[in-house]
Amino acid sequence: MCHHWGVAIQKRTYAGVPGADRSQQRRTQLIEAGLELMGSQGVAATTVRGVISQSGVSPKYFYEHFTSVDELQVAVFDAVIAEVEQLALAALASAPRNARSRIRAVLAAITDLLLTDPRKGRILLTEAITTPVLATRRLAEVTRFSGLLAHHSRTVWQGLAHYESTVLTTSHFAVGGYAETLAWVLEAGADVDRAQLVDELTELLLGTGDAFARIVRHQRGQSGSAPATADAGRT
Repeated sequence: MCHHWGVAIQKRTYAGVPGADRSQQRRTQLIEAGLELMGSQGVAATTVRGVISQSGVSPKYFYEHFTSVDELQVAVFDAVIAEVEQLALAALASAPRNARSRIRAVLAAITDLLLTDPRKGRILLTEAITTPVLATRRLAEVTRFSGLLAHHSRTVWQGLAHYESTVLTTSHFAVGGYAETLAWVLEAGADVDRAQLVDELTELLLGTGDAFARIVRHQRGQSGSAPATADAGRT
Protein backbone atom coordinates (compact mmCIF):
# COMPACT_ATOMS: atom_id res chain seq x y z
CA MET A 1 0.00 0.00 0.00
CA CYS A 2 1.38 3.43 -0.85
CA HIS A 3 0.37 6.86 0.45
CA HIS A 4 -0.08 10.10 -1.49
CA TRP A 5 -1.29 13.38 0.11
CA GLY A 6 -2.38 11.39 3.13
CA VAL A 7 -4.61 9.05 1.14
CA ALA A 8 -3.92 5.30 1.24
CA ILE A 9 -3.82 3.76 -2.22
CA GLN A 10 -3.88 -0.01 -2.51
CA LYS A 11 -1.84 -1.46 -5.39
CA ARG A 12 -4.44 -2.89 -7.72
CA THR A 13 -4.82 -6.37 -9.07
CA TYR A 14 -4.28 -6.54 -12.84
CA ALA A 15 -5.10 -9.61 -14.93
CA GLY A 16 -5.47 -11.57 -11.71
CA VAL A 17 -1.97 -10.67 -10.48
CA PRO A 18 -1.71 -8.50 -7.32
CA GLY A 19 0.29 -5.30 -7.65
CA ALA A 20 2.96 -6.44 -5.20
CA ASP A 21 3.52 -9.61 -7.22
CA ARG A 22 3.80 -7.65 -10.46
CA SER A 23 6.33 -5.34 -8.82
CA GLN A 24 8.40 -8.31 -7.68
CA GLN A 25 8.14 -9.85 -11.15
CA ARG A 26 9.49 -6.66 -12.72
CA ARG A 27 12.38 -6.57 -10.24
CA THR A 28 13.21 -10.17 -11.12
CA GLN A 29 13.13 -9.34 -14.84
CA LEU A 30 15.50 -6.43 -14.28
CA ILE A 31 17.94 -8.55 -12.28
CA GLU A 32 17.85 -11.31 -14.89
CA ALA A 33 18.51 -8.74 -17.61
CA GLY A 34 21.40 -7.36 -15.58
CA LEU A 35 22.79 -10.86 -15.14
CA GLU A 36 22.68 -11.47 -18.88
CA LEU A 37 24.34 -8.18 -19.82
CA MET A 38 26.95 -8.15 -17.05
CA GLY A 39 27.86 -11.78 -17.61
CA SER A 40 27.97 -11.73 -21.40
CA GLN A 41 28.90 -8.17 -22.38
CA GLY A 42 30.59 -6.97 -19.21
CA VAL A 43 29.84 -4.46 -16.49
CA ALA A 44 31.11 -1.50 -18.52
CA ALA A 45 28.62 -2.27 -21.30
CA THR A 46 25.68 -2.64 -18.92
CA THR A 47 23.56 0.51 -19.00
CA VAL A 48 20.11 1.51 -17.82
CA ARG A 49 18.95 1.67 -21.43
CA GLY A 50 20.37 -1.77 -22.17
CA VAL A 51 18.77 -3.32 -19.09
CA ILE A 52 15.40 -1.78 -19.94
CA SER A 53 15.63 -3.11 -23.50
CA GLN A 54 16.74 -6.58 -22.37
CA SER A 55 14.09 -6.87 -19.65
CA GLY A 56 11.14 -5.33 -21.47
CA VAL A 57 10.41 -3.26 -18.35
CA SER A 58 9.63 0.43 -18.86
CA PRO A 59 12.04 3.10 -17.54
CA LYS A 60 9.66 4.27 -14.80
CA TYR A 61 9.61 0.79 -13.31
CA PHE A 62 13.40 0.54 -13.44
CA TYR A 63 13.60 3.58 -11.20
CA GLU A 64 10.90 2.16 -8.95
CA HIS A 65 13.44 -0.48 -7.91
CA PHE A 66 16.89 1.02 -8.53
CA THR A 67 18.28 4.53 -8.36
CA SER A 68 21.12 3.78 -10.79
CA VAL A 69 22.73 1.05 -12.86
CA ASP A 70 25.33 0.68 -10.08
CA GLU A 71 22.58 -0.26 -7.64
CA LEU A 72 21.23 -2.83 -10.10
CA GLN A 73 24.70 -4.31 -10.57
CA VAL A 74 25.11 -4.70 -6.82
CA ALA A 75 21.72 -6.45 -6.67
CA VAL A 76 22.81 -8.87 -9.41
CA PHE A 77 26.10 -9.55 -7.64
CA ASP A 78 24.31 -10.15 -4.33
CA ALA A 79 21.81 -12.51 -5.98
CA VAL A 80 24.64 -14.67 -7.33
CA ILE A 81 26.44 -14.61 -3.96
CA ALA A 82 23.24 -15.72 -2.22
CA GLU A 83 22.93 -18.64 -4.64
CA VAL A 84 26.56 -19.64 -4.04
CA GLU A 85 26.11 -19.54 -0.28
CA GLN A 86 22.85 -21.52 -0.39
CA LEU A 87 24.44 -24.27 -2.50
CA ALA A 88 27.56 -24.38 -0.33
CA LEU A 89 25.61 -24.71 2.91
CA ALA A 90 23.36 -27.41 1.41
CA ALA A 91 26.41 -29.35 0.21
CA LEU A 92 28.05 -29.00 3.62
CA ALA A 93 24.94 -30.23 5.41
CA SER A 94 24.55 -33.34 3.24
CA ALA A 95 28.20 -34.42 2.97
CA PRO A 96 29.76 -37.17 5.10
CA ARG A 97 31.29 -35.65 8.22
CA ASN A 98 34.96 -35.82 7.32
CA ALA A 99 37.16 -33.03 6.04
CA ARG A 100 37.84 -34.38 2.56
CA SER A 101 34.19 -35.17 1.76
CA ARG A 102 32.93 -31.85 3.10
CA ILE A 103 35.53 -29.79 1.22
CA ARG A 104 34.93 -31.68 -2.01
CA ALA A 105 31.15 -31.37 -1.75
CA VAL A 106 31.31 -27.59 -1.28
CA LEU A 107 33.87 -27.12 -4.06
CA ALA A 108 31.85 -29.28 -6.45
CA ALA A 109 28.64 -27.35 -5.77
CA ILE A 110 30.20 -23.92 -6.28
CA THR A 111 32.34 -24.96 -9.24
CA ASP A 112 29.37 -26.54 -11.02
CA LEU A 113 27.31 -23.39 -10.57
CA LEU A 114 29.97 -20.96 -11.79
CA LEU A 115 31.15 -23.05 -14.73
CA THR A 116 27.73 -24.30 -15.84
CA ASP A 117 26.52 -20.70 -16.01
CA PRO A 118 29.74 -18.80 -16.78
CA ARG A 119 27.88 -15.48 -16.61
CA LYS A 120 27.67 -15.93 -12.85
CA GLY A 121 31.32 -16.90 -12.62
CA ARG A 122 32.43 -13.87 -14.62
CA ILE A 123 30.31 -11.48 -12.56
CA LEU A 124 31.76 -12.72 -9.27
CA LEU A 125 35.33 -13.41 -10.28
CA THR A 126 36.35 -10.98 -13.03
CA GLU A 127 33.75 -8.32 -13.76
CA ALA A 128 33.37 -7.36 -10.10
CA ILE A 129 36.90 -5.95 -9.97
CA THR A 130 36.28 -3.53 -12.84
CA THR A 131 34.17 -0.95 -10.98
CA PRO A 132 34.68 0.58 -7.51
CA VAL A 133 31.19 -0.25 -6.24
CA LEU A 134 31.45 -3.95 -7.15
CA ALA A 135 35.10 -4.20 -6.12
CA THR A 136 34.06 -3.08 -2.64
CA ARG A 137 31.29 -5.68 -2.52
CA ARG A 138 33.62 -8.40 -3.82
CA LEU A 139 36.23 -7.63 -1.16
CA ALA A 140 33.54 -7.71 1.53
CA GLU A 141 32.31 -11.11 0.34
CA VAL A 142 35.83 -12.57 0.07
CA THR A 143 36.36 -11.44 3.67
CA ARG A 144 33.01 -12.90 4.76
CA PHE A 145 33.56 -16.26 3.03
CA SER A 146 37.08 -16.38 4.48
CA GLY A 147 35.51 -15.85 7.89
CA LEU A 148 33.08 -18.71 7.26
CA LEU A 149 35.98 -20.97 6.30
CA ALA A 150 37.85 -19.88 9.41
CA HIS A 151 34.79 -20.70 11.51
CA HIS A 152 34.58 -24.23 10.10
CA SER A 153 38.35 -24.64 10.53
CA ARG A 154 37.95 -24.08 14.24
CA THR A 155 35.72 -27.14 14.38
CA VAL A 156 38.61 -29.24 12.98
CA TRP A 157 41.62 -27.78 14.77
CA GLN A 158 41.34 -27.47 18.52
CA GLY A 159 42.82 -24.77 20.73
CA LEU A 160 43.21 -21.99 18.15
CA ALA A 161 42.18 -19.03 20.29
CA HIS A 162 45.72 -17.59 20.24
CA TYR A 163 46.22 -18.09 16.48
CA GLU A 164 43.39 -16.01 15.03
CA SER A 165 45.71 -14.16 12.66
CA THR A 166 47.05 -17.43 11.24
CA VAL A 167 43.53 -18.83 10.84
CA LEU A 168 42.43 -15.76 8.88
CA THR A 169 45.61 -15.64 6.78
CA THR A 170 45.10 -19.26 5.78
CA SER A 171 41.39 -18.89 5.02
CA HIS A 172 41.95 -15.78 2.88
CA PHE A 173 44.72 -17.60 1.01
CA ALA A 174 42.41 -20.56 0.36
CA VAL A 175 39.40 -18.50 -0.78
CA GLY A 176 41.55 -16.22 -2.94
CA GLY A 177 43.40 -19.11 -4.55
CA TYR A 178 40.17 -20.90 -5.40
CA ALA A 179 38.63 -17.74 -6.87
CA GLU A 180 41.67 -16.98 -9.02
CA THR A 181 41.81 -20.55 -10.31
CA LEU A 182 38.18 -20.45 -11.44
CA ALA A 183 38.73 -17.01 -12.97
CA TRP A 184 41.58 -18.48 -15.02
CA VAL A 185 39.40 -21.38 -16.17
CA LEU A 186 36.64 -18.99 -17.24
CA GLU A 187 38.74 -16.31 -18.91
CA ALA A 188 41.29 -18.55 -20.60
CA GLY A 189 38.61 -20.94 -21.81
CA ALA A 190 40.71 -23.67 -20.28
CA ASP A 191 39.63 -27.15 -21.33
CA VAL A 192 39.46 -28.90 -17.98
CA ASP A 193 37.82 -32.04 -16.72
CA ARG A 194 35.48 -30.69 -14.06
CA ALA A 195 35.67 -33.71 -11.76
CA GLN A 196 39.46 -33.70 -11.98
CA LEU A 197 39.52 -29.96 -11.29
CA VAL A 198 37.43 -30.41 -8.15
CA ASP A 199 39.63 -33.31 -7.02
CA GLU A 200 42.77 -31.20 -7.48
CA LEU A 201 41.27 -28.20 -5.69
CA THR A 202 40.23 -30.47 -2.82
CA GLU A 203 43.78 -31.76 -2.42
CA LEU A 204 45.18 -28.23 -2.58
CA LEU A 205 42.82 -27.02 0.13
CA LEU A 206 43.63 -30.02 2.30
CA GLY A 207 47.30 -29.23 1.71
CA THR A 208 46.67 -25.67 2.84
CA GLY A 209 45.18 -27.08 6.03
CA ASP A 210 48.28 -29.23 6.54
CA ALA A 211 50.51 -26.18 6.05
CA PHE A 212 48.40 -24.29 8.57
CA ALA A 213 48.88 -27.08 11.10
CA ARG A 214 52.67 -26.98 10.59
CA ILE A 215 52.70 -23.22 11.14
CA VAL A 216 50.74 -23.58 14.37
CA ARG A 217 52.97 -26.42 15.59
CA HIS A 218 56.02 -24.26 14.91
CA GLN A 219 54.52 -21.31 16.75
CA ARG A 220 53.50 -23.49 19.67
CA GLY A 221 56.91 -25.11 19.74
CA GLN A 222 58.48 -21.69 20.12
CA SER A 223 56.07 -20.80 22.92
CA GLY A 224 56.22 -24.21 24.61
CA SER A 225 52.49 -24.89 24.12
CA ALA A 226 51.00 -28.27 23.26
CA PRO A 227 50.59 -28.98 19.51
CA ALA A 228 47.30 -28.46 17.72
CA THR A 229 45.13 -31.55 17.46
CA ALA A 230 43.06 -32.40 14.42
CA ASP A 231 39.51 -33.62 14.55
CA ALA A 232 38.90 -37.17 13.36
CA GLY A 233 38.05 -37.83 9.74
CA ARG A 234 40.92 -36.11 7.91
CA THR A 235 40.67 -38.41 4.89
